[in-house]
Amino acid sequence: MQIESNFIIEAERCLSCQSVNRKLRYRKLSKLIGLEAQIFKCGDCGLVYSGSTLTDEGATKFYERKHSGSNYAEYAKFDAIKIGQFTSRYLKLERQLGHRPGSVLDLGCGEGQALEAAENLGWDITGVEISPAAVEKSRNKGFKNVFCSPLEQLDDLGIGSFDIISLFDVLDHVRRPVEVLTAARRHLSPNGLLHLDVCDISSIYSLLMGESYTHLVPFEHLTFFDPKTLRATLNRCGFEVLHLGGCPRPVSLDFLKMTLKTFNPILAKPVELLANILPNKLNSMALQIPVGIISATARLASV
Repeated sequence: MQIESNFIIEAERCLSCQSVNRKLRYRKLSKLIGLEAQIFKCGDCGLVYSGSTLTDEGATKFYERKHSGSNYAEYAKFDAIKIGQFTSRYLKLERQLGHRPGSVLDLGCGEGQALEAAENLGWDITGVEISPAAVEKSRNKGFKNVFCSPLEQLDDLGIGSFDIISLFDVLDHVRRPVEVLTAARRHLSPNGLLHLDVCDISSIYSLLMGESYTHLVPFEHLTFFDPKTLRATLNRCGFEVLHLGGCPRPVSLDFLKMTLKTFNPILAKPVELLANILPNKLNSMALQIPVGIISATARLASV
C-alpha cells in the first residue's frame, strides 16, 4: 500500500502537550507504506509518538484502501467475537450510568461492529468514520446515522446530547488526539461517559517485544500511551477519569495467527505451528487474554 510523499508530514511537537522537547526512541519501517518513521518520547509529558504522520487527505486514502482491501474481509470473519466484546462494554457503561439505553456516539466506528452491539441493546446510535468505504459498509447494514468526517472536525451532531461516546482502538490512530477529545467533550451530555481503548506502550507485552511490538505500526498508530500519559491527556481535555486499567481481549488462535502474519511474521511462525497441531475447535475458541490494551472511562470534569 503506497502513499505518496506529499501526504506525509513531520510532527515537530508532542501530539498531546505540544512540547518540542523529545528524544528518539525507535526508527521503524512501515511495511504498510514502505517508509521509515521516527518514534519519539516527549521529554515533558512522556508520551511516545510518531514523528511522521499522514495529512488528513493521506489518512483518508490510507484507511479507504485498508477497508477496501482483502485484509478487512479476513477480519470480518471475527465480527461475532468483536460484537460480543462491545456488547459487554456497553452493558457495563449502562450500569454505570444507572439508566436504560439512551444515545451512543461511536467515533471511528469502522464497519459498524460497535454500532451493532449498541443497537441490539436498544441504544440510539450515531457513528463517525474517516473511510468512505467503511461508512458505506455500515450504512449497508442499516445504520443510517453514520457520517464520513475527520473525528476532530465533527459537525453539530447534538452538542451535549450523547450519553456514551466510545472510541474503540481509535485515539492512538489520530494525529490530533487533543482535538478529537475536545470534540467528544462538546458532544457528551453533562452526566454522560466517555469510554476508550488504546494500546499500552508500558505493558509487559510491549517491553518484551521491543521494536517488534505488534502495535508499533508507523503512520497507522501515531501515539503510544501508557496509563500516566493517557490520564494526563484526558485531564488536559477537560475529563475526570473514573476508571483506567488493563483490558483483556477475547482472542482466538485463528485471529492471533492472522494478525501476526501481517504485523509480526517472526512470532507468527510458532503460533502457526501450534495451530496446526490443535483441533479446529480450539483454534476458533476465544479466550480473554491480556494483550497490552488500556481501557479508560471518564466523565466531564467539574468546573
